[in-house]
Amino acid sequence: MTHYQVHNFQSGLNFEWLGQKFDLLTEEQVRNISYDLKYRYQFNVVNRQSQMKSWTIDLKSEKPTVVSGILEYNPDVVITIHDDLLHKIFSGKKKAQKAFLHGKIKAKGKKILAVRLDYLFKIVYRQAKL
Repeated sequence: MTHYQVHNFQSGLNFEWLGQKFDLLTEEQVRNISYDLKYRYQFNVVNRQSQMKSWTIDLKSEKPTVVSGILEYNPDVVITIHDDLLHKIFSGKKKAQKAFLHGKIKAKGKKILAVRLDYLFKIVYRQAKL
């Protein structure tokens, strides 16, 4: 498993949790997630010290993965977001759609995927509970 935690980044723990949940998914659960969300998401996360760290969620591969850094494949969307905001979206305290509409999330590529982050995390949480 890739080391997700990075000093001064709250969302590193969220990505680590997500990677662990992906590792435990059954084939049926993978199909349920991949049905609507077969994309690659690159997150460029900026912390309070203006440092940037990237993580990638790959839902196109046979088994969903989370990696620290950038994949060799082109992502479908590149999301630039502040660490605190991403942590709140992961935990359900903030809505990605509202943050995107207020300019708090920057996206390149398939921008609609940035709006659907809430849906992505909801599906993953639901499958992880099964």
